[in-house]
Amino acid sequence: MSEENERPVSVEKIDQPDSEAKSGMAADRLQSAVGSASNISQSGVYLSACLGRRFRSGNDIQLLDSGDEIFPAMLAAIDNAESHIEFQTFVYWGGAIARTFAEHLADAGKRGVRVRVLLDAFGSKSIDKEAALLLEQHCELCWFRPLAWFRFGKNLKRSHRKLLICDGDVGFTGGVGIGEQWTGDGCSAGNWRDIHFRLRGPILETLQATFLENWLEACPAEDYVQQFTSEISAYMDGQENILALPSTASDFWSPAGTMIYSAITAARHSLRITTPYFTTDKKLASLLRDAHNRGVEVQIILPDYEQSDSRLAALAALRSIQPLLGAGIQLYGFEPTFIHSKCILIDDEVAIVGSVNFNQRSQRKDDEFSLVIDRGEAVTALIETFLRDLSQCRQLKEKSFRKRYYLPAIFAQIIEPFRRHI
Repeated sequence: MSEENERPVSVEKIDQPDSEAKSGMAADRLQSAVGSASNISQSGVYLSACLGRRFRSGNDIQLLDSGDEIFPAMLAAIDNAESHIEFQTFVYWGGAIARTFAEHLADAGKRGVRVRVLLDAFGSKSIDKEAALLLEQHCELCWFRPLAWFRFGKNLKRSHRKLLICDGDVGFTGGVGIGEQWTGDGCSAGNWRDIHFRLRGPILETLQATFLENWLEACPAEDYVQQFTSEISAYMDGQENILALPSTASDFWSPAGTMIYSAITAARHSLRITTPYFTTDKKLASLLRDAHNRGVEVQIILPDYEQSDSRLAALAALRSIQPLLGAGIQLYGFEPTFIHSKCILIDDEVAIVGSVNFNQRSQRKDDEFSLVIDRGEAVTALIETFLRDLSQCRQLKEKSFRKRYYLPAIFAQIIEPFRRHI
């Protein structure tokens, strides 16, 4: 799709520096329109209005930092399940952790738990054979959009979601796939840096519905899904306000694109972004520059070029990074290992996390899932995580960046026409 034909998103900025009175009136109108609780932040109200979804209160959310925390928590939830498990992931690769997950899911199936496993046929095509056999024997394993040479267009549209729901009582989502790369502390070479989230509360209804959306497309026609659709825990003791956003793939646009655009336009003071894949189009780059020009401090953490897991994605990022450096935006390369975390922090009061990358694939090609979290302990923890990651980065400077990546930038021009697929 050409830049001239890209669909614009028209949103009203709620904090125009030239008129505090106008911004206050706009905020009041938005607050009334979405019917949010009075403790939702100004940025949260704006995002809710743009996305057409409300925050849900009474949730508990725990930030899990890299594989050493993430995998034990997920496996414990699987082991404690008594009725049903829904598990969906884009990446299911090989190694010990792949077999361990399969063993725990299979054990749940053996003890009478109904275990549904949904794997993306592209992202999980290199699954460990032993793990796949266990899942086939003891779980209900379905493949999302099996690859076929005569369905090239469909092959490009994947489900990038990562979801685990156990008994409708506890759920997990974030950026982590099942592979050895995610094990460890996220600080050493070969151990990818990532975050994931453990959830309880009403928000699990949306996690389960998001799983069902892809499962109903992929599962056998005779599957009887009503056995678990009403079994969501009545837990309401959490303090977190969360808006959940499933996003469905499109050639031109998706809710993920609206979310990213509205996040940038909502920022009044600061915009902190962490992403493993960074590919902007003309509109997105313009919005980032506009935010910087209106006084928003924009900081973006990316994988260091040499640490990237995809040379193609790294080359695409070069074409996006250089113009933003020239505009004065702060970009940083994370040096210890490949950083796979995905987080957008708006004015240090709203956090957006989940599976969405800051690239064109997430906005146009992949089914995704995001959480918008308004203030609270989870946002505080994410701010601390960002600052800790920032301390392990080197800041990119335009002159040295241009000189260092002069030759790769030439190759990057070749893939420019394909950026919406990257």
